[in-house]
Amino acid sequence: MVLQSVDSAMRDWDKFLSRRTELLKTLAPPVMHGFQQCDTVDADSPMFNGSWDWHSAVHAAYSLHVFVRETRDSMYMKVIDTKIKPERLGELVQQELEYMRSEAVQNREIPYGFAWMLLLVRERERLTRTLDMRPLACESVSGIRQWMDNLTADEARAMVLADSYRNLSWALINLQLWAVHTEDAELKAYVQKRMMATLKDEELDALWPVEVDTQLTQLQFFPPALMRLAAVSQIWDAPEHEVRQWITQRLPKELCIEPITEPLTGHATGLNFSRAYCLWHIFKIVNDLKLRDNFVDLIDYQVSRPDLWNGEYYNSHWVAQFGVRAIDETFAGPTG
Repeated sequence: MVLQSVDSAMRDWDKFLSRRTELLKTLAPPVMHGFQQCDTVDADSPMFNGSWDWHSAVHAAYSLHVFVRETRDSMYMKVIDTKIKPERLGELVQQELEYMRSEAVQNREIPYGFAWMLLLVRERERLTRTLDMRPLACESVSGIRQWMDNLTADEARAMVLADSYRNLSWALINLQLWAVHTEDAELKAYVQKRMMATLKDEELDALWPVEVDTQLTQLQFFPPALMRLAAVSQIWDAPEHEVRQWITQRLPKELCIEPITEPLTGHATGLNFSRAYCLWHIFKIVNDLKLRDNFVDLIDYQVSRPDLWNGEYYNSHWVAQFGVRAIDETFAGPTG
C-alpha cells in the first residue's frame, strides 16, 4: 500500500497508540463547533438541534464524551453542557422523548440515529456514573426492535446491504453494545437471533462481496460487506475459532483498502473512517497484523486531509465523529 502523505514511521503501532489521544484532539474542533450550532433541520429538538441534523448532533455528543474521557479536559464537558444542560436535564430528557416519538423523527432516525443514541447514553453512563439519559436509550431500543420486527426476510437482506442510514449491521452492533452494557440477557438473545437470521445469510456473500467495499467509487458512508463482518465478529457467541473461520472464508486472500483520496460525494468522505472501524474489528478476530496496519493507514490519511472533515459544513458537521468512533475502539479492546 502506498500512501503519499503518511510517513512510514507513523504506521508503527506503538507510535499510533502513543498519539491516538492527539488524533482525537485534532478532530475535536468541528465536533465542538457543530454541536453548539442551532440549525434548522431539527430546530425543535431540545438538546440535539446542532451539527446540521439530529443524528449528527447525537454522535457529536458521543464524541465530546469520548474527548472528556481520553483527554481529561473539562473544556469538552462545558461544550456538552451548552445543550445537555445538567440543571434542566430531567425536563430536557422528557421533551426529547416526545421529539423522538414524532413520526418525522421516527421515519428519519430509525435505525441509524437511534443506534447512535445508544452509543451516546452508554458513553455518558460510563463516564458520569449516572443514568440521567437512560430513557432516551430505552426509547431507542424499542424503536429499533420494532423496526426490525416489521422487516420481511427480503427487506432485512436489503438492509444488510444498505450503505447508509438503514444499515442493519450497524443497528445490531449498537443493540449488542447496549445489551452488554446493561447486562440485558433478553436483548442479547434477541440480537443473537436477529444476527443469525440475517447477517449469516450466505446469499449475501455473492450479492455484495467484500471486494466491493475496497473500491474507490462508492457513494455512501457505510461499507456493507465489511460492516456485516464487523457485526458478526462482535455479536456471534460461537467459539472464537469458529467465528474466525467464518469471517476468514469471506475475506479476499490479500485484503488491502486504499484510502479514498477524491470522494465522489459528500457522504463518501466518511468512508475511510467507517472502513477503518470495520477493519479494526475484523483484525481483532482474525489477528492479521496487515489489517491493523491498514486501519492505521486509513485513519492517518483521513486525518492528514482536513479538507475532508473540517472544510465545508456539509462535511465538517459529521465526518470527524466517524473518526472518533474508529479511534475510540482501540481504547476498548486488545491491541494485537
